Order: sequence, then C-alpha cells, then structure tokens
Amino acid sequence: MLVTAPARADSRTAARLCRPHGRHSRGHWKGASAVAAALSSSGCSVVPSVNILGSFFPAWLISIVAGVLLTLLSVQAFRLMTIAPYLRPAPVMYASLVFFWTFATWLLVFAS
Repeated sequence: MLVTAPARADSRTAARLCRPHGRHSRGHWKGASAVAAALSSSGCSVVPSVNILGSFFPAWLISIVAGVLLTLLSVQAFRLMTIAPYLRPAPVMYASLVFFWTFATWLLVFAS
C-alpha cells in the first residue's frame, strides 16, 4: 500500500511526518547524551599491559591464555582423580573452568 502525503500540508502535518510514531526529538537527544557520557568516562587511566621480551601484550590476553592453560591442567587433574566422567555436560564444565581461571588470574595478578 502506497502512502502519500496530503495535498495540503500545514505545519502540524509536516511536523507529524518528520517525527516517526509521534516521538519528539528530545528523546533522541537523551539517548545521544547518554552515549556521549558513557564514551567520555574512562575506566582506566593507563592501559594495563605487560612487557614480554620487548613486546607489550594486553593484560586480558595474558589472563585468557593463563585461564586456558590452567583449565588444561585442571582437566588432567580431574582425569587422574577419576572424577572427569562425572563432570557433565563437559562443554559447559570446561567453558566454566576457562572463565573461572581467567577471572581468577585477572583478579590475583592484575588487580590494582
């Protein structure tokens, strides 16, 4: 269905056509100011990075690698203790271990 503007458009009709669904333009400014406030507030004054052999790596990357390595060690320990078959569903368990070790590494090593 093709919708056309009325033949005679007065100021109220033109204003209604410019604003979709009767919303006022002030709502858009509130959203834009909220986004600007969120972007302008900085969480860190200095980027947390680690110098490894002259290359700077972000701390979150080091935490993820440590989390994966600690998860692999945990899985091996679970297999040695023969409790690995009882940890089901395995993908959820291993993903949870990765998150746990990653966040624990971040908090213990890089929290200031």
